[in-house]
Amino acid sequence: MIDISFLIAFFIYSINLVFLSLGLVLIFNVSKVVNLAHGSFYVLGGYLASFLVLRTNSLWGIALAVAAAIPLGLLIAYVSRWLRRDVEQIFFTFSLSLLLEGLFKAAFGVGNYTAGDFARSLGGFSLGGTEVPASYLVGFAALAASLGIFSAFLYKTRFGLLLRAVIDDAEMAQALGVRAGPMVYVAGVVGAAFAVLGGAVASLWQAYSLGMAANLLIYAFAVMVISGTANIWGVVPASILASFVRTLSVYYFPEFEIFSLYVVVLLVLLFKPEGLFVRHVRVV
Repeated sequence: MIDISFLIAFFIYSINLVFLSLGLVLIFNVSKVVNLAHGSFYVLGGYLASFLVLRTNSLWGIALAVAAAIPLGLLIAYVSRWLRRDVEQIFFTFSLSLLLEGLFKAAFGVGNYTAGDFARSLGGFSLGGTEVPASYLVGFAALAASLGIFSAFLYKTRFGLLLRAVIDDAEMAQALGVRAGPMVYVAGVVGAAFAVLGGAVASLWQAYSLGMAANLLIYAFAVMVISGTANIWGVVPASILASFVRTLSVYYFPEFEIFSLYVVVLLVLLFKPEGLFVRHVRVV
């Protein structure tokens, strides 16, 4: 029987996956780069926030950590325009993930980093007899605010209109005079910001250590396939579905945690390869 602790775990992992996967899909849609360093961006946010939150003793440490997304996003955008072939981009982003892993070891060592001590000072509340940390509400508020700001940017600004045009059909947008270059850089920074912010917020309830980035990327790619790359908003329901499958496995069949998720991925590829949440499929 599903209990409150299950629902809380499902809720929190959904937040993690939306932050992680939305940036990955956004970057891919605009720049066509499969960013194998994306999981490392998320982990970087976690490391930095763990350090900065404890130093500042405030949530401002999370905001400061997000600044790291700017150079990372610009780098990914630059590489997408400099290295044209897919294999070159894959080699570069994979190398970047290894480089960041080495930097994590040099800067933070091999121990666990977390802002859990500060998160406990925020208190909590009781829900169905289960104590829920207030930091979970901070995570939800951060996600809701991020999605709201991003949505307002996409649908209420001219720059957002141009970005949507590039996402929907880059070739047609460029034929109509839209300059794709600036959109690639914007998407790179925003996509990296989602990952870094997600990792920073999650530092309130999870610890970071070496080797996490590769595991995170497995789940991000699963969400990407389930959602379909043609609709960036499809990441939200896809993340919820992936989180439910993953949490169900962890609670009742822990040995099948990753296997169960990729059974879902396989079924999607077999019966709806364009993804479950695409708005339309172009026929060429």
